[in-house]
Amino acid sequence: MTKENNTGPLEELLDKISNMELDSRRQEKYDRLVADARRTNSLRKRWLAGTVIVTAAACITVIIIINITLSGQDNSKVYDSFYSPHNFPVEYRGTDSLQTNFLESVRLYSEGEAEYAEKKLTPLLNEGTNNPDYLLLMSQILMEQGKFDASIIYLKKIIEFGGSYERTGLWYLALSYLATKKYDQCIEVLGLLSEPADSQFYKNATKLRNKVKRISNEQ
Repeated sequence: MTKENNTGPLEELLDKISNMELDSRRQEKYDRLVADARRTNSLRKRWLAGTVIVTAAACITVIIIINITLSGQDNSKVYDSFYSPHNFPVEYRGTDSLQTNFLESVRLYSEGEAEYAEKKLTPLLNEGTNNPDYLLLMSQILMEQGKFDASIIYLKKIIEFGGSYERTGLWYLALSYLATKKYDQCIEVLGLLSEPADSQFYKNATKLRNKVKRISNEQ
């Protein structure tokens, strides 16, 4: 059986040099050169092997980071594609003084001044008024600022209050759960909006529910 030759061109050249018939002084010099060259070649191979390992580890790390980033982007992208602010009615149910403060809060919110709108609206809620307009506006203001845990509290109050805003509260509650990555709760709430089929929320709730299920399964 022929022995497989695993030596490279450099190793073959070094072998030829080491086998040359030279005087003792030149032989000693060449022996040192050959030894140094072989040691350098060995170190080069080890360096290449180490480089491959480090590169592979770096690639794996990058892939993990990309997956985490894309997961977060996918979550926020779905939220942005389904969220739209509620249009508050021009006609207001309340006394004149409350109406003035409420409409001022709506104006600030619509102009992108969510922080000031929150400060303006807070005194009305502190009076213990369960007006669904106040509750819904505050939930929208908080969502605009990314305060989803706080918005969930007001949205639950709207749902408990019932009435015409109940299903609206359920919709924004589902979106707040989506934003906080509480996918099971989000899917559960969307299930309530998927029936009856003639509901104004039916189509969007069904589409969003399917997307949230996919995101949840990918986690």
